[in-house]
Amino acid sequence: MKILLIGDSFGITRNGDDGENVVQESQTWPYLVKNNFSSLDITSDFIGFRQLQESIEILNNIDKEYNIIIVQAGLVDCFPRVLPEGMFRSKNPFIKLIRKAISKKKTIREKWLKYIYNKPMVPCTILNKKISKLLNNNKTTQFFFAELTDQFHEDALRSFGHKENIVEFNNMLNHISNNEENMQVLPTNKHDEPNFFSPMDSHFNVKGNLNMAKIVSNYISKEMSI
Repeated sequence: MKILLIGDSFGITRNGDDGENVVQESQTWPYLVKNNFSSLDITSDFIGFRQLQESIEILNNIDKEYNIIIVQAGLVDCFPRVLPEGMFRSKNPFIKLIRKAISKKKTIREKWLKYIYNKPMVPCTILNKKISKLLNNNKTTQFFFAELTDQFHEDALRSFGHKENIVEFNNMLNHISNNEENMQVLPTNKHDEPNFFSPMDSHFNVKGNLNMAKIVSNYISKEMSI
């Protein structure tokens, strides 16, 4: 059986100010899952700030067939953005001034998101189409998409609309799963507890990685028994 684990910074090492927030490579959930199934051919591919749509593009172009593909990404896509994607790296002096003002002052960013501009980088309508196309093009592969987890850190709490975006994203995953035989949703948000996360950035701490590895391993075991 060949398995691919792919996603964003939730699957990589983390640095922190104390032992509770540091995650070594051997403590990440992809490493733990591979260790749980050492006899299987398991590949992992995680990188920080990776969008779900980027993960999908990678999956659309891989030349290796996998029995199971597990995806954990989406927060970068759906988190509230203060400017359209095309303006993130614009060299226009006026745009650069706006970016600087928003990034330097948290109160300005908070009000900007609430009253001026607040849209996800990639709308769920687009992600829905991309996921559905991926599933239809890979009928013999079983896909598992992880729900987004709630965000507890300060920047998230100041980002107007982030909770609604996460709910919309998770509802989208469950809607697709209800209509596609080769996709299931990992209910990671139903196991959501603050002590699973670093207060710095709401990423998995050691306990959170252990919990995620347990969830993923249980689903793999069920799939192997079919």
